[in-house]
Order: sequence, then C-alpha cells, then structure tokens
Amino acid sequence: MTSNSESINCSLSGIYKSWYAFRAQKQASRSIITFEYNLENNLDQLANDLQSKHYRHGGYAYRVVSDSKTRHIAIADVRDRVVHRLLYDYFVPLMDHRFDYDVWSCREGKGLEAAIKRSRTLLNRYSDAWVWRGDVSKFFDSVSHEKLMQIMSRYVKDANSIAILQEVINSYKTSPSTGIAIGNLTSQILSNVYLNEFDRFARHRIKPLGYLRYGDDFILLLPTQMLAFQAQAVSIDFLDTELSLNIHARNNIVIPARSGLHFLGINLFTAGTSIQARTWRRMERRLDITNQASYQGLVNKVGSVKQKREFPWIRLS
Repeated sequence: MTSNSESINCSLSGIYKSWYAFRAQKQASRSIITFEYNLENNLDQLANDLQSKHYRHGGYAYRVVSDSKTRHIAIADVRDRVVHRLLYDYFVPLMDHRFDYDVWSCREGKGLEAAIKRSRTLLNRYSDAWVWRGDVSKFFDSVSHEKLMQIMSRYVKDANSIAILQEVINSYKTSPSTGIAIGNLTSQILSNVYLNEFDRFARHRIKPLGYLRYGDDFILLLPTQMLAFQAQAVSIDFLDTELSLNIHARNNIVIPARSGLHFLGINLFTAGTSIQARTWRRMERRLDITNQASYQGLVNKVGSVKQKREFPWIRLS
C-alpha cells in the first residue's frame, strides 16, 4: 500500500507498483496474459494517458453471482483494473483512519468473522437494550455520483486524483447519475466513504449504546424500544434525504437484544451463535475440496455444537 501523500503517483514507477499489487492477487487469465505480453508498452501508455489527462475508462464484462442474493458483477479490463488499484492504494491511507471503529467490511484487520464476534459482544454487553437491525436496499445501484464526488472532494485535494476518480465513477451507471460497480476494487473503499456519512450520523446524532456496520448491514442498540423506533425513523429519513438510500423493508426490524437476531448470515444470541439454515444449505451446495478449510473454520468459530458435529467433511480416498 502506498503512503499517504498529497498527490497521486501517476509516474511510470507508480503504475508499475499498482500493476504488481494487482497482479499479485490474481490468477493468470487470458486477459491478464494478453496484457502481460506487451506489458512495458501497455503500462507506459497508461502512465502517459493518466499524466496527460487523456485516460478514459473502458467498458465492462458482466456475470451474475447467486449467493444469499443475486448480484450482477461488473468486470473491468485489465488496464482499468490497474487504475482501480492505483486509486485504491491512494485512498485507503487517506480515508481509512476516518472511519468508525465498528465498520468491519473491506478493512485490513477487520472482516466478517471479527464483525460477528463484535456483534455478539455488543449483544452481551447491552443485553437489556433494544436492537434496530437494518440494511440498505440495492445499495451499490443507488449510490449518487454527485453526492459521492461531493464527499470525496472534502478529503481529496489532488485535482488529478479527483479527475481520475470521476472518470471511474462515470464508467458505470444504473441510471444517468447513480451506481457503482460491485466488481471494482475502488467500490470497496468508496462504499465505506459513502456510508461513513451514516456512520457519523448514527454515532454522533443518535448516540446509541452500540453501533456496528458490515457493508450495508448494520445494527444500533438503544436503551428502550421507544428510542429504538425513534432512531429508526430519523435514520431512514437521513438515508433518504442525504444519501438517496432506502432501507430494505424485510430486514427493517426492532427487537430486544436478549431475544437474539439474524445478522450477517448468523443467528446471534447472548449465549452463543449458530449458522442460519439458508447459509448452511448454501455451504452444503458449494462445499468442495478447495473451500472446505474455510467453511470448517467458519463452523468452528460461529457454528452451534450440533452444526460442528454435522459439518459435511469431504474425505479423500
């Protein structure tokens, strides 16, 4: 990751660093091999385009992923993904320290398992509280380009990085002025930047006993049911008027903390955790030798005693 500096590094050496950072995390594919075949010329041209402000983002290839919900993944060309890496490594040191401690998605040292553990800690600590659990409906499709650029302009003073970011944001639209691509690396940091506005509102205006967000899923813990409903109402209004976001109706729930809740694919209780039935079924469908260790780790950490016993091991002959 690059150090935090005033201007983005669009030199040829900076582009090479972004290429190697991108390449280190990717398996060889036809598009990557093709790009590597003429690597020096490709990176030199990219550096020239970025420095001269002639860079234009290309189109996307699309594929559908069906997980807990159907997602449309947009995959940029290799050349553009190098630029995404350049922006990501510039923005993370600039923005990450500004985020709330209890934002657990797409951050170094955080992650899903840690978010689940922290959620249970909050439920135990405030077992007499009431919980508002919510998530944003079609978050990535709903992000306002104008609002996102306004937010980023508060923190990013380098004109060249703003121009490149504007080009990347404008490359993907679900309407004339909304949407960021789920498949873009930059979308990870930009989603946290956008929802940081809500994090700050929740933490400093509502002042809950506890707050946690993972992606666009979140919980707030309030002392009473009335205060939980009040927090729900003012937050929904804030998300709508300030960020043009809507809460998913099915997951817009206020319940006592001691009754437990379904959150992040897990049943969370003050006494323990278990994996939700639909998450368990999805694991069983997808289980193979390449992901067995990861699924076993999740079951060991958050599964119930029964689930640990019934985990469907793949045994090699």
